[in-house]
Amino acid sequence: MTPHFEWVFHGLDYLALLNLDTGSAGVVERLMGSARSSPDLEAEIRVLLSEGWRAALVACAALQGRSSPGLLDLLWEALDRGSWVAPQMAITLWMLDERFGERARQRLLHGCTVRPELARAELSGAEVHVLHGPAGVYSLSAKTRVSLMAVLAHDQAGRDWLLQNIAKVDALQDLLVDDGWDDSVRLLARWSRAIADCLDVAGLTVDENVLLQLWPPTAPNWLLAGELEQGFFEPLLTAGVSQMEWIPDEKGDLVVAEPVGRIRFERPYDALLRQRLGYRISGDRLFTSLGDLQISRGPGSRLTMTLLSEKALRIELSQQRLEDSGASTLVYGTSQDGRMTAGPASSLLALAGPELHWELMCELSTGDRDLGRVVCTNSYGLRERGVQRVYHIVALESPQGCSQPEKLGEALQKVLSRSSEGVVAVASMASGGGGVKPELIARLLVGAARRFFEENRRSPLRVLFCLPLERDYQAFARELEKSSR
Repeated sequence: MTPHFEWVFHGLDYLALLNLDTGSAGVVERLMGSARSSPDLEAEIRVLLSEGWRAALVACAALQGRSSPGLLDLLWEALDRGSWVAPQMAITLWMLDERFGERARQRLLHGCTVRPELARAELSGAEVHVLHGPAGVYSLSAKTRVSLMAVLAHDQAGRDWLLQNIAKVDALQDLLVDDGWDDSVRLLARWSRAIADCLDVAGLTVDENVLLQLWPPTAPNWLLAGELEQGFFEPLLTAGVSQMEWIPDEKGDLVVAEPVGRIRFERPYDALLRQRLGYRISGDRLFTSLGDLQISRGPGSRLTMTLLSEKALRIELSQQRLEDSGASTLVYGTSQDGRMTAGPASSLLALAGPELHWELMCELSTGDRDLGRVVCTNSYGLRERGVQRVYHIVALESPQGCSQPEKLGEALQKVLSRSSEGVVAVASMASGGGGVKPELIARLLVGAARRFFEENRRSPLRVLFCLPLERDYQAFARELEKSSR
């Protein structure tokens, strides 16, 4: 424990340090005071930097009050181990370490390959997620590289060095493929301005697009925006393609589609393309408004895609868990008091981290908590899985169960009306602790999805019901078959 900093963890004060939102200056000022009053600051900072990303944010703020070469060495060592808050660490080191440029360039020349402490390997996946964030070693290395490059790029000398020493393909690989999910450069730019405001000093000015300005991408806009269906597949299908092969090789990705011919994507766009492809696939199908593509996997990453029908299947069932669906939007049922202790809720909390539950509780504290209320939150740690948002539907009246299940169907329609594109993955709700029969929940939720598509025939959405329990899956399958006759 760190006696001079323990107070910040009693409540949720440390969360103010993540983005340094309005009102965080007081937390920063108090942490700086704690650092100045600590009789053994090096020992306390060492402990903080070993206890995950939340404590590392505390250390970054505290070092603004009192630092030394030895303390900055500890922060560099923590950055070398890999951290979800690498952007904040990079800004702190830039502000305090006179040797920042030299030390950052040295790491970039060696690839910034992070080396997590051995103790991290002894933790469960959920424990690693909560303590250290959702990124793996490869993503943490990319996060560190991008953060150091963005700070160096704030002046002309740094930009010149980067252009001479960092290959465009490597830089874009980090920026577009591995770093895009977390927007590290944007976070770095915002956090640097915010910490300067908190300290009332001249801050570091980093353009959010500074690295894309240095290494402009030549990938088509539809690929950068993730519009794989509209920008790639639908034009091919419109041109008469009924089958295509997706063949990765040492030069990138080659798509062979008759009668269009051969289309080559060079690296790093091949990796970005595969990432977008994985985001759009549900099981072994890819859905477009022109038809369903059946996906067959061959050796390595080779794929064959065959057009199955001219009618898009908009409602699909799966026995996979909600968090494994690959969908951009997740929907599940919670209780009136926001408990997240069982079913899909507990899995989402373990992967997303406590911030998701904290935001849900804040939202529920305002307004009513009636059955069917819809609350939308950020996805936090689930972003690495492609999740952009999570919808929480109040489905249980604690502890009475669910007295008006029809409100759940109405709530799902609200969710769909607020969604614009992609796959919306929906869990069954109220059929366990709520005491409602799965057949009724299936009728209400499938019916809500069908009504939405009847009223919005041009909607690009897809609905995927995730039903790991066999009884739920069978109930929804019977309802879907009955309503499609």
